[in-house]
Amino acid sequence: MRSGNLAYEVDPAYRWLRAVRDGKKEYVKPGNEIAEKDRPAITVVREGPLAVCLRVRAKGDTSGHIDLTFPRSKSWVECEMSADDGKGELALYRVSLPLTLSGKKSLADFGAGSVVYTTLTKGQQAELIADDRDKQRWRVSTGDEGKLSPFVVPEPGSQALAEGWAHVMDADRCTALAVDRFGRGSRDVIRRQRLRRTGVAPPLGKG
Repeated sequence: MRSGNLAYEVDPAYRWLRAVRDGKKEYVKPGNEIAEKDRPAITVVREGPLAVCLRVRAKGDTSGHIDLTFPRSKSWVECEMSADDGKGELALYRVSLPLTLSGKKSLADFGAGSVVYTTLTKGQQAELIADDRDKQRWRVSTGDEGKLSPFVVPEPGSQALAEGWAHVMDADRCTALAVDRFGRGSRDVIRRQRLRRTGVAPPLGKG
């Protein structure tokens, strides 16, 4: 599937995006394959001259789905999740996107009241956590995996909210994401993790 300058591949074996490329560069690495019995169904729910929308739903699951919309003239994908716990409450959800990154370092920046930049090497991670119900409405933490410490926090008494976007960059690529209503009435997380064998950009957490 093509949208803007990018080509996308959606595969049930990987739940959603298997590949993103622009003809010269690969942006996404395949993640762990899902067993055949657990692979979701992917159906076309909208197709037209302006956009295509694919719906991903786990087999036998009627409680939720993921809609992936590909605007024809844009180089991005809109991901809309719908899920509940059977009581009408939004369930916890998470998305991982393994990125193709080159070099020993990568740069991450977050929309957190203002722009927050940090450089990551192997084994390091950075995360933006936000919840407008807390006194400290957001924070950015960095460090070795499992040993994070505060990197940037709001000024005391600040009412600024996190914008809820991130960029992940190496010398050749930049991948961006944004989460609607990030940290509004819930605890949301964007985490950029530099693993020892691959780069992983955000799991998105909601809950």
